[in-house]
Amino acid sequence: MTQPIVLVANTAGGVGRTTLAHSIATAAAEYGKRVLVIDGDPQATLTFRCGVENPRLTSAEVFSGKSQLTNALVKTVERFSLLPSASRLANSELTGLESLVNLEKDFDLLLIDTPSGPSRITAGLIAIATHVVIPVNSSFHSLRGALHTRDFQKALNPSLPISLVINNSDEPLLDETVTTEFKVLEPIISRSSEIKAAEVTTQSILTFASHSQVSSEIRELTYALLEELGQF
Repeated sequence: MTQPIVLVANTAGGVGRTTLAHSIATAAAEYGKRVLVIDGDPQATLTFRCGVENPRLTSAEVFSGKSQLTNALVKTVERFSLLPSASRLANSELTGLESLVNLEKDFDLLLIDTPSGPSRITAGLIAIATHVVIPVNSSFHSLRGALHTRDFQKALNPSLPISLVINNSDEPLLDETVTTEFKVLEPIISRSSEIKAAEVTTQSILTFASHSQVSSEIRELTYALLEELGQF
């Protein structure tokens, strides 16, 4: 059995994909899991938030098969491994993605942060993923993106399980019937000014505000996800 490959995806922008991927990775590492996080977004926001600047080898080289994964990894202070990204990923070939599939000897969990929009990068990653996590907030924009992501997944990998994470939200969803389309992971991640404050540092919210309510919620949600993935 290979390690779970979890995409954090939503075709809508501004829904907290990168923040959620960073937070889940940190929480899973706290639980003792060997975690690899891949920045699959050419904007490289996760790379920046992990304090990595101008990496020589990135997901662009690994995804294209020009570099081995082990040569490009960075160990973060939050105890997970990172494959950084760079803008050149946008123009890279995706012929090396299969190298990510059989890493069970090295990692318990592989998390991938994806670009917004119906990207060819996301399409390639959906083909090798074992699970998709879709963050949404209370906006119609995010829910529409979740439905588009689901349609994208059904066209490319129909059997791929999807979970919804209600993220950074303090209001009811605009259309609660949307949640009937997905399995919703609990708990809801509360809206918190501490999340925004953490985003301008090189720390996840779990490190920046370890004892906050939102950090507790993310730990609980990560535990639920790991249970669903058979990691506990």
